[in-house]
Amino acid sequence: MEVIQPLSFVSKIKNGKTFPFKVHTANGEYIVKAINEDFNYKGLINEFICYNLAKLLNLPIPDATLMEINEEFISDNETLFEVVPNNCIAFASKYTRGNPSITPPLLNRLVNKEDIPGIILFDQIIYNNDRAANRGNLIISKTGNLLIIDHSHVFKDGLVWSSNSLHNLTTSPITLVDSFDGQNYTYLQKYVNGHSPFNKILEGIEKLSPSDIDLCFSAIPNEWLQKVSDEEIHHLKIFLCHRLDKKDAIIELLKNKCPNWKGGVLND
Repeated sequence: MEVIQPLSFVSKIKNGKTFPFKVHTANGEYIVKAINEDFNYKGLINEFICYNLAKLLNLPIPDATLMEINEEFISDNETLFEVVPNNCIAFASKYTRGNPSITPPLLNRLVNKEDIPGIILFDQIIYNNDRAANRGNLIISKTGNLLIIDHSHVFKDGLVWSSNSLHNLTTSPITLVDSFDGQNYTYLQKYVNGHSPFNKILEGIEKLSPSDIDLCFSAIPNEWLQKVSDEEIHHLKIFLCHRLDKKDAIIELLKNKCPNWKGGVLND
């Protein structure tokens, strides 16, 4: 993934609990997440892996890149110093104008309703507890597309996952995210309907190769990897492969949560 440079600081993002901020670059505006006292390297790794996996599965997600936040840029922006006290390689998503309020009238006008089942299944695979109820992890673009954003608090334990926590998840019975009954999912479940709503994402999962998964991990910046252990990365890869492999079991659990789904999994 390319590493780009910021040109100017625009603003802090008011509602982000990980203290994201907006910058201007030669390629437009980006929303940036960088290391600070409330956001660690595991958060960056979470964002990076989930972004790459979402792209492999053709899910609707803003383009992203890496960004160098150096000392000179920080010192030139007093407000930024309050958020990012040290230079680092950050994760940056292309800024997309849109509406973070997910309401039934807005969802009815979406042009990509067929992506909703895939988004829900994707969240179960990465154990994203943050999307079902948290306003701000979905956005409806000006073009009427539902986009997924913000994957820092995934793998169930967000910024504090460990080898032990991932091993316990991998060896325990498959479950859905704890927050499944949150308001966002309540609205989205309506669009898990028909006979094969998960067909699109399932076809994408079937096409994944071991090298695809390896690529999600091998391109993680060394600066980030130095802050976690090899054992932790090993268990994270095992966890992710396990959840992908158990997609059918996850879908069986989803049947009881999606009353508009008539049954069936993958089209012949």
